[in-house]
Amino acid sequence: VNTARSIALKCGIISSNDDYLILEGEEFNRRIRSTPHGKVEQNLFDKVWPNLRVLARASSQDKYVLVRGIMASKINPTREIVAITGCHNNDVLALKAADVGFSMGIQGIDAVKQALDIILLDDNFNSIFKAVIWGRSIYDPIAKIFQFKLIVNFVTLLCVFIGACIVKESPLRIVINLIPITCHIPILGTNDVNESVLPVDLDSKEQSRLEASLSQDKALVSSNNMSSNAGM
Repeated sequence: VNTARSIALKCGIISSNDDYLILEGEEFNRRIRSTPHGKVEQNLFDKVWPNLRVLARASSQDKYVLVRGIMASKINPTREIVAITGCHNNDVLALKAADVGFSMGIQGIDAVKQALDIILLDDNFNSIFKAVIWGRSIYDPIAKIFQFKLIVNFVTLLCVFIGACIVKESPLRIVINLIPITCHIPILGTNDVNESVLPVDLDSKEQSRLEASLSQDKALVSSNNMSSNAGM
């Protein structure tokens, strides 16, 4: 444990003033089970993982249990999103169980690379940080594009219907697809990509607001959007 703590300090995972847990695989299993060979109990697991920062001497099964336990946790209102890195065959079980699996491009085995979501070509953990920034920065403009297309299609349909009723012909025959196809490109192409999508030190309300904004269940067109569109 002392060696793991020293390495974690040098890597910046923890600081000297932190009171986080650093456990070995054996101690980790003892804390999450009521009996030595019993099943993992979620209530015991939830007492451990929020403060766990380093799990040393962990087997592939320990990694899998950690991933599945965090994903099954009900501590927070929204489910935890888990990403994990690995490069060996014994990591595949945990890598596939996670929401996102990162494989090492240089040291990783080909069989592992083919089974995972993202390959770190430079084996640099900073690339994970960049991947998160780009992923969050791209999601928002995609939602804006769908909102834009819905509005344009609604207005176009309305104009075509009115034109057909009055002059018996569509007044937008030439430009009906030109505007919707070309105008949404700047929305995605000019989107600013920076670290502002990764705020730190959020209070509980701000964290809930951020999670809601990034939720996959978030409606592309909210009630406020519908009210604004109706006003148009």
